[in-house]
Amino acid sequence: MDFPSILITALQCDESLEVIENLTHWNKAKGKAKGKAEGKAEGKAEGLEEAKRDNARRMKADNMPTELIAKYTGLSAEVIDEL
Repeated sequence: MDFPSILITALQCDESLEVIENLTHWNKAKGKAKGKAEGKAEGKAEGLEEAKRDNARRMKADNMPTELIAKYTGLSAEVIDEL
């Protein structure tokens, strides 16, 4: 193999390494973004569930029937009775 061929091969390897490094960086960034989105969704779901429970507690404190509390909050009668 002559020098220009060796040089071209070396440059192609360097470019390949750069592409691999960029893909690795992109995959890490993508993984972090996915984890962050999943965490936000989980936190939002937990917050909504806690809001339902808070509303049910207030309704229960005002002597609203369990059936109505369940209807308006989406919580089961068993969960409401435990509050």
